[in-house]
Amino acid sequence: LSFTYVLISIILMQFFNKQHYWKILLATSLSFFVVIAGQGVLIIIAIALFTYYFSLNINVTFPFRWWMVALIFTPLIIKKVFITEYHFEDFGNNIYTTHKLMSIVGLSYITFNAIGYLIDIKRKYIEPQSNFFKLLFFLIYFPIIFSGPLTRAKHFFSQIDNISLKNDSIVNGLRLILWGLFKNLVIGGRILQLMNMLKELNLKGPYYLINGFVFFLFLYCTFSSFINVFQGISLIFNIQVNDNFKNRIYLSASRGEFWKGWHITLNHWFRDYFFYEIIRFDKKSKYTNLLLFATFICIALWHDFTWVFLTWGILNATWLIAERKLKKYIHVKEKLSFIGIIYHLCIASFLATIFISNDITTLFETLLDFSKHTYNFKKLLTSNTFILIFSFLFMDYFESKTKEIRIDKYIAIQSVGSRYFFYYLLCLFILVFALDPKIANYYNLF
Repeated sequence: LSFTYVLISIILMQFFNKQHYWKILLATSLSFFVVIAGQGVLIIIAIALFTYYFSLNINVTFPFRWWMVALIFTPLIIKKVFITEYHFEDFGNNIYTTHKLMSIVGLSYITFNAIGYLIDIKRKYIEPQSNFFKLLFFLIYFPIIFSGPLTRAKHFFSQIDNISLKNDSIVNGLRLILWGLFKNLVIGGRILQLMNMLKELNLKGPYYLINGFVFFLFLYCTFSSFINVFQGISLIFNIQVNDNFKNRIYLSASRGEFWKGWHITLNHWFRDYFFYEIIRFDKKSKYTNLLLFATFICIALWHDFTWVFLTWGILNATWLIAERKLKKYIHVKEKLSFIGIIYHLCIASFLATIFISNDITTLFETLLDFSKHTYNFKKLLTSNTFILIFSFLFMDYFESKTKEIRIDKYIAIQSVGSRYFFYYLLCLFILVFALDPKIANYYNLF
């Protein structure tokens, strides 16, 4: 659907001057929402109108008040707490039910961007946008509405007048899209098949952590690939959006390192607009860990208001705080960082099993089942597994080569022959090894 609207936008841009390009993208974004949200688009318009009114009157007619934030948050809270139900099945195939009016993909994205925009005005980081339609465009820009990344208003508004169809940005965008499709359709699809095979083994006890480990890799490959695809789409229009994952973040050696490179824009949002807002009242820094704990609880409950996610948030916060306290006593040499990687993967796999569970009690009964079981792991030695390992190592090789550089920029500085060989390999992988033409995005649920 998104690719259809990209084509429509490009075609329409051929008939208008450059200064009208943002209006075309606004029109296609609004049309996009009407298609996917139906009457739910009325809620989006209401959020935009409230945000616009508050932004123009903050520090002019009345001061900033937190009830404004609460009002904008209301639709999201209603959807999360009272309407939407999430069910996780088959370690990646998810079912969720919601009322038609609230079936709005991207409601979290719109809400967080609106609140961040108001707080930035309150802090005098930016001036309020006088054009309502530009603000609406910022909130509903369709290429990144599914999974983000979250975008700061100052960064987005600075690019509106530069929207264009330039050769360089189009080529870089297509590189990112191709890379994202490879990660999603080939690696993500084959990991999903492996997860279903693991389900058939019915693993229990410590072996069940294998499910968590595989799901952890699945989540990285599918979520980061979705970000790549929509970063690429955005680049086609010469709009840069932030990175959301560091390369090879799955090889983090600590939880602190992990959270610096995982779902970066969401974590930065909670850091800047929640943690920093409340920690300024802690003048003597007595309650830093408590506030950090509260931040992780909020991140967890953003996923869903359940005991499962509350447990996941508590354990994440406890782990991070424990690391911070022990860091001054434990120093791991860089040469031994593989020990940290193994340590992090083991506990991260445990937390991943919580993330995909519907019932905490049943999960712990499964994990603590130390009775003797016999598993035929030879069933996993299939062509799917070998193709998956080969494809994953291919991805890991390029992520290790790029280091902190995004893949499109890295490929751009290679020789012409190397670039085309890279394109050929990715296309070959997708055509030969992709299992399902449908792009999987686990985070659509949230």
